[in-house]
Amino acid sequence: MAKNKWSQIGALLLAAACLAGCASTKPAAPANPLQAVTAAAPDAASAPAQIPTETAAIAEATHVEEVIDENFSIDADIVGVPENGMAGVYTASPAKLTKERIQEFVRACGNDVTSSKESDDGSMAYYTGECTNGYTFTNMHGIEGVNNHPYAEFQYSDTARHRTYYDYPIYVGEEDYVTNPDYSVGWMFTEPKEFAFASEQEAEQAARDALAVLGLTDLMLLRTLYIDHNTMAEAGKLLATDERFAPIMGEEENNGYKLRDDWSEEEDAYMFSFAISVDGVPMSYLYDPNGATAAYCGSEVVVWYTKYGITSLHVYTPWVLQEEKSAPEQLVSAQTALEVVKEKYRYDFYRTDKKVEEFRLVYRYVQDRSQWLLRPTWAARVSFSHADPGVRFCEFMYVDALTGKEL
Repeated sequence: MAKNKWSQIGALLLAAACLAGCASTKPAAPANPLQAVTAAAPDAASAPAQIPTETAAIAEATHVEEVIDENFSIDADIVGVPENGMAGVYTASPAKLTKERIQEFVRACGNDVTSSKESDDGSMAYYTGECTNGYTFTNMHGIEGVNNHPYAEFQYSDTARHRTYYDYPIYVGEEDYVTNPDYSVGWMFTEPKEFAFASEQEAEQAARDALAVLGLTDLMLLRTLYIDHNTMAEAGKLLATDERFAPIMGEEENNGYKLRDDWSEEEDAYMFSFAISVDGVPMSYLYDPNGATAAYCGSEVVVWYTKYGITSLHVYTPWVLQEEKSAPEQLVSAQTALEVVKEKYRYDFYRTDKKVEEFRLVYRYVQDRSQWLLRPTWAARVSFSHADPGVRFCEFMYVDALTGKEL
C-alpha cells in the first residue's frame, strides 16, 4: 500500500475533519519528565458529570472456532463481556472541551498558552493556539443548533516530534491497526520495553493524570506500543524496500519514506491508546460511514509519551454520561448474537473466504429524537476476499446486545 493510501486511511478515521497547522519548535526537556503533569483537577462546579468509576470486571476472553462451510468460518476471540453479563443504556452528550479546561490542561503539562484564536466556519467551532514550549493545540466541535453531529477532536502536539512518529505508518488508531496490519509497521513495536526516562507504568499514569484534567477519567487501555529508536531504524529500512509500501502510482526513492541513520534514545516513546469506558465496556472506536443518521465517528484517545512528557495527543469524539436510561439487564449472549452474524454471511456469495476474526462488546451512540443514547452492542470483525484471494478486506457487523437484532 502506498504512503498516499496510508494518508487516506488517516483521513477516513478523522471523519474528514481537517486539523489546523502547528508550529515546529521543539520543547525543552523538563527537569523531571514525570513531574511534567500535575494533578490539578478542574473545579467541581465547572467539571461535567463523569461516567461512574465503579465498573464491572471484564471476563477473560474466550475463543470460538467453527467451520460453517468451505467459504465461511469463525476463528475469533470474544472480548469485553462484563463478568455478570449485564449492561444498561445511558443518555449522554458529546463532550465539548472548554477554552478554560484546555488552558488548565496546558498548565498541567508545565506550559502556558501564549496565543490563541477562536473561529468557526459556519458548521464547526475551532479553538487553536500556541504554547510556551512550542507545542500547538486545536480543538473542534459542531456548532450547537447548526451542526449537532457528535464528532469532536482535540489535538495537542509538538509538530516536529509528532511527525517523527506519524511519518511512518505505525499507529493512527485502533481500527486501522487491526484491519490493515499488512500495510503498517506497528507490529514491530509490540515487544514490551522499559525506557530510561520512565517505566511503562509511570508513563501511563502521567498520561492518565493529564487526561483527567480534560475530564477524561474513565479510560480503558486498548493498546501499548514501545517505540524504541533501534526498531525505528529497522522500520525505515523495511518501508523503503518492501513493495507493499511502494507508491500506488509512479516510483519514489525509498518508496517515499525518509531514511535516517541518526536515530537515538531521544525518539524513544510509549504509545498508549485508550477507549472511553462505560460500565467497564469501551465505547466503539470504529468509524462507520453508513451510520443510521450520519457517519459514525468512534471514540479514542491516543497518547505518545516521551522524555518530554506528552509529545502528541489526539482525543476523538469524547462523551459525557448524563443519566441511566434503563437499568443494567442481561445481555444477549455472544453465542446467540453470533447466530445473527452467521445467518447474514452464510448466504453472502459476493464475498469469499469469509472469516469472523473478533467478536467484541462495545457501547455505541444512537440518536433518540433530541437525545443521544449509549447502547451495548456486539461488533463482529469479518475479513473476506473478492476476486483476488491474495487481497483481504475487512468490515464490521453490529448486533444490538439487548435485542439481538442487527443494526
